[in-house]
Amino acid sequence: MEEAIENYNRAIEINPDLARAYYNRGYAYYKLGEMEKSIKDYNQSIRLNPDYLPAYGNRAIVRSYLGDNQGAIEDYNYILRLQPELAQVYYNRGTARLKLGDEQLAIQDLQTAAQLFSEQSNTAAYEKTQQLLSQLRD
Repeated sequence: MEEAIENYNRAIEINPDLARAYYNRGYAYYKLGEMEKSIKDYNQSIRLNPDYLPAYGNRAIVRSYLGDNQGAIEDYNYILRLQPELAQVYYNRGTARLKLGDEQLAIQDLQTAAQLFSEQSNTAAYEKTQQLLSQLRD
């Protein structure tokens, strides 16, 4: 990962407006556990290309990891406004809502995720989501 970061640093030196380089370096920092640097790069990627949804998704994951579940939910909301068929995003938003104690909205998200996973024939994700829903209902 260190070598990848060096390569992304060079790419950014050559073209500081290359959103994808910030996104990729942010992911490398995430894999190294350097969450603050990761967030900073995802923020820059989004500033340079506000329509690049993977940067929002990864930033949401890091935000949630850092305990900023409200920030993660905002990122997930943005993604779902543009691509409402993304089951994993509903699942992730549901778990972020659970962490904030909003069980009712979390269940709605998880039910939507389960339905979409089923429609998309993603059996493993469907079963995982149903298991979580079952735990919430007990």
